[in-house]
Amino acid sequence: VVAGLVQHLARSSVCASLPGAETVPSMTGMLAGWAGGDTFLQLFRELRAARPELCDMPAALNGTAAAEALEAPDCTRLNLALAALVTVGSTLLITLLKPFTQSVECGSGRVVDWLE
Repeated sequence: VVAGLVQHLARSSVCASLPGAETVPSMTGMLAGWAGGDTFLQLFRELRAARPELCDMPAALNGTAAAEALEAPDCTRLNLALAALVTVGSTLLITLLKPFTQSVECGSGRVVDWLE
């Protein structure tokens, strides 16, 4: 919500003449993306810590000294699966919600009309 308001202000006639205002919309989009990415990265870390059996341990190493020497099993497949799941989910979310953003009507009034 705050990022949307900042974007709107940057595009408005009041702030558009300020130096650097044209970069604000893309930067707020990047900030939202980074926040989402960091959120899912932390989720992945917590999932790996809570369920280490989801990560692959090479079968040839099971029960050997080499397996015990590894600090963490290889989680490449788990990371790839989770990243694909998040990508597909994000794509569906954007595709399904975009039509609802085309004609937003929050009411009428001087402030509401300016925000829309």
